[in-house]
Amino acid sequence: MRSSRKEEKLKRVYKSNYRRVLLTEVLPYEVPILLTNEGFYSRSGDKKDEGLLGEILRQGKETHPFIYKIVKSSSSYRTLHLIHPSSQQDFVGFYKTYSSLMCGLTARSEFSLRAPAEVASWYYEPDNTLRDNSIRDEGAEANVDDAMAVQFKYASSFFLYKKYAFLYKFYDSYEFHRLEKKFKKLIKFDISKCFDNISTKRLGEAVKDEIYHKEHFGASNFENKFSKLMESANFGRNDGLVIGPEFSRIFAEIILQNVDKNVLQENLHLQGSYDIRRYVDDYFLFYNDDKVGEHVLDEFQNSLEKVKLYLNESKISRHRAPFLTGITMAKKDIQDIFSALFDTFDESKKGVIPDADVVEGADSHVDQPEERITFIKYFKGPGVVANRLIRDIKAIVRSNKVEFETITGYFFTVIKNKIHEVYGYSAALDENQQENVLKFLLVIIDVTFFVYSMDVRVRSTFLVSQISIICCRIAKLMNPVYGDEIVKKIQDEITFTMKNKRADKVSSGVEVINLLIALREISGGEDLVSAEDISKFVFNDSVEKIKNGNYFQLISVLFYIKNNAGYGNLKTKLKSIIITILKTQRASVYSESSHLLLDLVRCPYLDRAFKARMINCSFQTEFDRRPTSSEVKKEYKAISMHDWFIDWSEAGIKIERLLQKKELKTAYE
Repeated sequence: MRSSRKEEKLKRVYKSNYRRVLLTEVLPYEVPILLTNEGFYSRSGDKKDEGLLGEILRQGKETHPFIYKIVKSSSSYRTLHLIHPSSQQDFVGFYKTYSSLMCGLTARSEFSLRAPAEVASWYYEPDNTLRDNSIRDEGAEANVDDAMAVQFKYASSFFLYKKYAFLYKFYDSYEFHRLEKKFKKLIKFDISKCFDNISTKRLGEAVKDEIYHKEHFGASNFENKFSKLMESANFGRNDGLVIGPEFSRIFAEIILQNVDKNVLQENLHLQGSYDIRRYVDDYFLFYNDDKVGEHVLDEFQNSLEKVKLYLNESKISRHRAPFLTGITMAKKDIQDIFSALFDTFDESKKGVIPDADVVEGADSHVDQPEERITFIKYFKGPGVVANRLIRDIKAIVRSNKVEFETITGYFFTVIKNKIHEVYGYSAALDENQQENVLKFLLVIIDVTFFVYSMDVRVRSTFLVSQISIICCRIAKLMNPVYGDEIVKKIQDEITFTMKNKRADKVSSGVEVINLLIALREISGGEDLVSAEDISKFVFNDSVEKIKNGNYFQLISVLFYIKNNAGYGNLKTKLKSIIITILKTQRASVYSESSHLLLDLVRCPYLDRAFKARMINCSFQTEFDRRPTSSEVKKEYKAISMHDWFIDWSEAGIKIERLLQKKELKTAYE
């Protein structure tokens, strides 16, 4: 029965539908939950747009990506790129022509752990039924096409990947254990700022050879077209790749596989005395003889330097078998304390039948204690239990000499899976059992938000948001006296985080604005955060002093404040920032401006007059003249017809659905 349910969730995809590139290949993982590209994907691929919209979506031009930073660790940031909509469309045709060749060119290295193998034939689709992505705009001037009410594919990528979608799967694999049996020493190293330093000019040399590439430079072939697209999406730059889209990983993979191949050819005489595995730009060199290990490391260093890439000297680490790192040990210790916590689950209550679909919805990406939750024993003092767990987790981090960010993904995923199991049983619990579920969830929520406070990154926020939403779903199945306490606890923890975590002036704010989106999902129409707190949380300033904001901040805050009267002054500030961006950035060139214009003309929380003003500003910036009244109306009708990049609907399952889609994606590690 279980297997048949799983098969029903696998859906055949049309391989000829290359527009799904817009869903899987062009967006970074680390974007606001609301950003989906689903509306953009649904537009007719052969539709001829005119005027301002036509200029924005005109393909084959150089565009400026929206460049933003996210928190990478407690002391560093990562730069990412959201490329322009027209550049996104450019890659659709490229994938259509060259997807098979891309797979061929990424199958040349036996060292690679993650590379495209073939075009995916299936996608995963949970059972959730989605609702209309409708818009309400003071009388609904926008027309809604009924065909837009579709159920979007949970496609993780355009290609199927070999061998491992996630690096931790390699560590737990039979392959890793075989290597560990054969070799007693390991050197781990990576490339310093790999994507920032890759030159687009290197692709031709990797595909053919340097002489051939120079003789055929400018020819209409794969390598020149791919390089040209990469440069056009990055405003003509040939030094460095746009970071975030999946196609950049593929571009880098082709170049790095050529490096792999060169090192292998140069060291055929050492075959069998070492082995290499590479996951994107992280290398694992296995060996027994120190001379062999150091020689091969030097060979990689020299080969990479030929393409102007350099090892990260500070991160070269040497290990002896068994290859247990501090991170591995920390995860094992966390698993042990979870096992102890979950011993409070009583296996004797066999009469409670879980919802199989809910349990199957748990994340299988991570190993975890195997016991099934059937019933929660009574225990006293959830605050005492939470404090003890927090103490133990801090001790694990300190004793294993690791940072919180190295274990939080594992930590939150195990919790999320267990909460899924609890949800599967919640509808069948009696009064006493519900009281025990309440106590258990209070412990989990306390510990979750403490660990989150130690590692406020994008992926952590996605996972904490999922945990919070699932807990609230459990609460709805319980007696209100218990359910209301769970919901209030979560709301209090999120608002406490917002009030005590000011915006980061360096990062774009994606780490924290997703909490605001999740809170709106949990609280419904209730406004739990004041305008001043939102201002400090997102913009790092009071409402009166806000001067700047970016696309992510603007759309997320608008989604939260809606048309609620208490946020009038804040909305006025947002409108001023929006107009400034549209006046200074041509929407046909700048990704941020184009995304803002298209999404906000569709936004149900801005009035028709302001939308006309946005169109007027963008039109003047683009064409250096004021549009006529009929031109404004025409542009408004064309743009407001459907969603673009943001899902503005208020379907109750929307945020959870979007978070589930994130589980299938790989972050830019």
